[in-house]
Amino acid sequence: MEYVQQARWHDAEQEFRPEAERGNADAMYWLGRSLEYQNFQKGLTAGEWFYKSAELGNPWAMTLLRDKKCEFLGDHYRN
Repeated sequence: MEYVQQARWHDAEQEFRPEAERGNADAMYWLGRSLEYQNFQKGLTAGEWFYKSAELGNPWAMTLLRDKKCEFLGDHYRN
């Protein structure tokens, strides 16, 4: 979490990925956040990790997915 607090997203990704791949829902959420803040290409994969985390019951991921809206289409389309 130190890397997250310092906005060192690449370093955070390296720490969270192994745990996320082992099935840790919290690590999946934070891996998604780490990817989201790095660049567009990595950000595209963040949603997959948020979804997996939400499926395992992570409340932050569930809230994030519930409250997300499509920035392109605006309020008319919600995930």
